[in-house]
Amino acid sequence: MLPEHHNHIVQSYLYASLSTALASRLHDEGWEYGKRRFKMFVFSQLSAGKIQRQMRSSDAPGTAPAPLVRVSSPCWFFVSSPEEQILQELAQSLLRSGEGRLGNNAVRVTSVSLLAPLQLEPDRVHTIRVRTLSPITVYKTDEQRHTVYFSPHDAAFAAYVRENARRKFAAYMGREPNLTGFDIHSLGSDDHAVTVIFKGTRIRGYAGRFQLSGSGELLRFLYDAGVGSKNSEGCGMIEVE
Repeated sequence: MLPEHHNHIVQSYLYASLSTALASRLHDEGWEYGKRRFKMFVFSQLSAGKIQRQMRSSDAPGTAPAPLVRVSSPCWFFVSSPEEQILQELAQSLLRSGEGRLGNNAVRVTSVSLLAPLQLEPDRVHTIRVRTLSPITVYKTDEQRHTVYFSPHDAAFAAYVRENARRKFAAYMGREPNLTGFDIHSLGSDDHAVTVIFKGTRIRGYAGRFQLSGSGELLRFLYDAGVGSKNSEGCGMIEVE
């Protein structure tokens, strides 16, 4: 049993599976670009044979009941990072300990699988079709601190994804990326808005199929680090179709 919005629980599970030194460095420092800090990891939504939504009676009189999900066992998720140490520590820790907690649930790790890296010629412009494993989100915050989220059908969507990719790449690699031919757009009309509540903050992202173009080096980086913003909060993980 998990809260309907449980990205923070999955994130905590990942941090708890890392060494104290690496978890602290990621949480407190990350990779800096100006005033921004990037954690450089991304994870998918939970998958299972069956996920059922149900309501729990409220603990306090006069308040709305809390939505929960009942997740069948086994369940699984994906995690990715351009930083090899993160993945190595996660795999070793999960396989060694075998047990942990996902919220109030005791869980046992039965397997850890390593997926093949995305193979693209780094200096050539490629076009790939991808599917979201967690919703892509990009936004701007105005002077009144009001947040505006962009839909894939907004003219600004691709520009904000591009700028986020530039900053994230520069923070990690220490140099500017090759942005030649970079573009992203939705494929078809099956994309849809997804609301993620992360520690009380409402995040609007979009799930669906996208066409992504750019240099092989940058596409490989985004495949590893996530597309768009709030990757370490469980947004922007993709798989290639």
